[in-house]
Amino acid sequence: LSVEMAGPTWGPPKVVDGKILVPLTATIGSEGPAYTVSSVRFDGDRMTTTAYFAAHAKIHAGDVADDARVAEALKMLTDRWKQNGYLEATANAGAALNQARHTVAYTFKVDPGPVYHMGMLTLVGLNKRQENEVRRYWQLPQGAVFEENMPPQWLGKYASARADQLAVQERLRRMVAMYEYHARPETHTVDVVVTFRELKAGENPGDYHPTWR
Repeated sequence: LSVEMAGPTWGPPKVVDGKILVPLTATIGSEGPAYTVSSVRFDGDRMTTTAYFAAHAKIHAGDVADDARVAEALKMLTDRWKQNGYLEATANAGAALNQARHTVAYTFKVDPGPVYHMGMLTLVGLNKRQENEVRRYWQLPQGAVFEENMPPQWLGKYASARADQLAVQERLRRMVAMYEYHARPETHTVDVVVTFRELKAGENPGDYHPTWR
């Protein structure tokens, strides 16, 4: 966590693609002492309990401080909020350094930000009958809190409820559903576009995951 650098030294300028670039060289003179984690604190929140954090975070008191593990713990905390509609969730580790003892204490906190709701649903590539079937079993109505994993679940509900409608069901099962999520920060909504197309040889529908636009 403490690095001393020698230099920098500047090289001769170059013109590359119409831009003037000046090389800069710096040498690490001393990496400084390694810091040890003295404590890790997370008081828990609505998405993650203190016990869950302690069991799954890979940073603990006594470990050598590791920025990558801190970043991983931060992502774990925010991902759980984002999956439940809080798309702007951020987290920080509140590092407090003790330079005399070469220790660092972390206090993790999450700012969830605003909650996003389901906006417009657009279906592409279906006939009217198929579109009506999809909308009937769609699990995330407009205005509901947007849960990232919820949109694709309509197919399982449809298959179990309409086993008698084999012609429509098999037709849908032979298609790939491509999900696009369009976040609208100005309204805190997410519009979903689902594009259906024929399944090609060798394709697995499970290989496609929702993409954010």
